[in-house]
Amino acid sequence: MGVQIITDPNDSIFGKPNYGPTKFEFQPGDNVNFPKVGDEVTINYTGYLKNPRYPKHDNFIKSNDPFDSSILRNKPLFCKVGVGQLIRGWDEGILRLSLGQKATLSVTSDYGYGSSGFGAVIPPNSDLIFDVELIGINDLFINPPSSTSSEQQKQ
Repeated sequence: MGVQIITDPNDSIFGKPNYGPTKFEFQPGDNVNFPKVGDEVTINYTGYLKNPRYPKHDNFIKSNDPFDSSILRNKPLFCKVGVGQLIRGWDEGILRLSLGQKATLSVTSDYGYGSSGFGAVIPPNSDLIFDVELIGINDLFINPPSSTSSEQQKQ
């Protein structure tokens, strides 16, 4: 399997095979700074289950309620990318974002939590949709946080 990237909102995504994370860009990044495997990234995200009412259609039709959101918690996620700390769909999808980019990642279950699911929140074999924004790569941020707030958020 691979990664299909969609960056033009006019591209039809109906009927296209879904291999790995699919990216739909809705705010370009700086197109200069991209994370590399092992970089610490800072991400705002909201995660949804793909709406089961449309299983064979649009990869980006999501359920109404998010199952998780760093935005609702007002605390971005700090993690290393590409080293297995994240689901495979994120490890591959985040590496294709540039600093400041907002995108929607459509992640098939085999690139997400697979047949195990994740507790009571994500049922087994669920396809997932994430609205993500890459706000930092290592010590480079789109809006640099103060050193105090950055250290508090990491704890």
